Amino acid sequence: MLRRWVALVGFGCLLGGCTAATGTGSAKSPFDYDKSKPLEAKVETPKSIPGGVELSFTIRGRSEAVPALLCLPKATSKKPPLLVLLHGLGGNKEQTKAISAMAVAAGYATVALDAPLHGERAAKDGSMMAGDLKVMRERWVDAVVDYRRTLDYLESRTDVDTTRVVLLGASMGGMMGALLCGSEERIDAAALIVAGGDLRLLAETSKHPIAPELKKAIEAVPKTDADTLLNDIDPVQWIGKGRARPLLFVNGKLDDIVPEKCALALIAAAREPKTVIWDNVGHSVSPTTMPKIYEWLLANTPKSNGGE
Repeated sequence: MLRRWVALVGFGCLLGGCTAATGTGSAKSPFDYDKSKPLEAKVETPKSIPGGVELSFTIRGRSEAVPALLCLPKATSKKPPLLVLLHGLGGNKEQTKAISAMAVAAGYATVALDAPLHGERAAKDGSMMAGDLKVMRERWVDAVVDYRRTLDYLESRTDVDTTRVVLLGASMGGMMGALLCGSEERIDAAALIVAGGDLRLLAETSKHPIAPELKKAIEAVPKTDADTLLNDIDPVQWIGKGRARPLLFVNGKLDDIVPEKCALALIAAAREPKTVIWDNVGHSVSPTTMPKIYEWLLANTPKSNGGE
């Protein structure tokens, strides 16, 4: 099993296109939502996969219907822990299937969503990282609330242990994972891969093609207003909020998409316990680090209390 995770053939895809509590800015958390709002879950017929089943479903998110994939291992006497997978900019939920297959073989359930403007939610215009700053802020809030409502739905099921939830997010997914850690108590541990914070610094230093557009969006509004909007969705403002939980940071010293200073800003804002791994690579993960991520997730998944 470890060797299969070392291959981790889907990890580059999880990075997506990036491979080419209360927010400081608000009186209340931007990620608060009405839990009484119906989820309107629609579940398709399960499909068999090696060692388990795959279910496509949708729920009503913050602003629209959200398509998702749930993968479950074969039924056992205990409900499986949940691994939440967050894809990168330009990616989609389908690209997490390889990792889901590995996780299912290890006894985990997995869930992955299409982030706003990605996958089945793609649109001709718009970006998660550019355009009107107010609109960008709303899209990031949508994404986080969508994941929170997905956990609400999974709590209603009898085949997933939502008292044992770990998260794996890469690039944009790692940044969203940091926001979830600060706003969602149900996350027990999180591995944030090639993620960073300080969005203003990211716009100024990243070599990603979209960085100039992000910088332009920030400069288009007064600094005070921009700071308020950015603080609502900046990972450095959220990673240290909420309860303490184990965190893993994996970053590349040669990364010019999420530069070292942005990664350091996020790591510094996080509380202990935290584990930090620096690879001598760019916006990717070295083969020697991949098994360490796997081992860390296993070690930091809460043990079952004997639930059915």
